[in-house]
Amino acid sequence: MVQNSVVDVNGYTHSVDMVTIEYLLPVGYKTATQLLIDLLGDFGFKAETGCKLDVLPSFRYEFYTNHIWHDGIIFGLGKWKNYDKQEKKWYSLDMLRIKVNPNKHVGTALFDSVLKYISDNCKDGCLVRYDYAVDIPVDISDVIVVGSRKEKGLYKGTRYYGQRHKHGYLKVYDKAREQKLDCSLTRLEYTYNPRDIPSWDNIVIRAPTSDGNGREALPNASRLYVDMLLEIRALGGEIEPYVERMNYRTWKKIEPYLMQGNRLNLNQTILDDLINKINDMFIISDTDNGVNTDDDFMICDTDLPLDWRE
Repeated sequence: MVQNSVVDVNGYTHSVDMVTIEYLLPVGYKTATQLLIDLLGDFGFKAETGCKLDVLPSFRYEFYTNHIWHDGIIFGLGKWKNYDKQEKKWYSLDMLRIKVNPNKHVGTALFDSVLKYISDNCKDGCLVRYDYAVDIPVDISDVIVVGSRKEKGLYKGTRYYGQRHKHGYLKVYDKAREQKLDCSLTRLEYTYNPRDIPSWDNIVIRAPTSDGNGREALPNASRLYVDMLLEIRALGGEIEPYVERMNYRTWKKIEPYLMQGNRLNLNQTILDDLINKINDMFIISDTDNGVNTDDDFMICDTDLPLDWRE
């Protein structure tokens, strides 16, 4: 069972996985770096293999010059600077960025210590990026993304739609195979920027079709399309490339015979509930713990770069 998840009426499990969060540091980032190294030392962290310090700012690393990683948790620390032309003054902020999948760490002593470190040493925080996942107990061949205009890709059985790290990027993969499960399980995983409206594709969870579903009433050409596409799917092929080449009228005739099942729509209530849990977990909205207490951090909304590449 995924931690902090929500199961909908169809039995699909919704969760938030990898999150990227930025915090304002009231102390210098070099001091915060040493405090973090000291904390992680209690959990087997070795500086010679687990960090890069004083890295020059670059397109990849932005202004984060100190990088620390341990047990799947990645930290970046640095100083963001920006000149405000209207006010004619420089802003200089010490920053911490954390990238982590909380479902893999929640409840552990390491994660609890990291959260306490955030509470003790950070002043304000904002969610930068997160992965919204839906686990569906069907075979991956029965999860179909219809007519997506996003850039498509395929790697080791995983289907990609969109550009990596960009808002609305979608992955569809066989989670049962990844985790060596005995049952069917497919994961849909969107990458979202919380400042933008969540994008959603036309996703169908296919139900079994049978020869006795009335398609004999279709015109001969349409029936031929259905038979060919079902045979391609039965052989393990993808039907989407062929569907996209059809005209809209033909597609609407044959769609009911290919796409019987549930259409998966975005449930904003579930998503909001999951994001609220993330905010509470990482003390983004809890003013009692010393985070989110200074409105000056809001100047970051305009010019602070919020894109961290791997």
